[in-house]
Amino acid sequence: MLGITGGFALCIYSVYSCPLVVGGKELVSIPPFVTIGYESMILLGALCQPGRHARARPAAGASKSKAPYDPRFTEDKIGIWVPCTRTSRVAGARTPCAGHGAEEVHVHA
Repeated sequence: MLGITGGFALCIYSVYSCPLVVGGKELVSIPPFVTIGYESMILLGALCQPGRHARARPAAGASKSKAPYDPRFTEDKIGIWVPCTRTSRVAGARTPCAGHGAEEVHVHA
């Protein structure tokens, strides 16, 4: 709410500080200010995010390994990497992929 209010206030202030009357139209018209208000709201929301990201922690037990590289993924294929820390979960990850028509399913231990 602070961002959209600030965006509208900026527009209204700029119109009153340097008025330009065109065709007898009113100076403050809400529809053109909506875009500036919306963008100000998004900007303020984005600027408030670094604090949230600084406090965020990775989930306990998150896998730190990297996905294996395959040059086919940069050309014309799509790859999905599912990290499995236990061998009992490999079958649970393999079955849906094969069931949906995956061309290949590789297990990297």
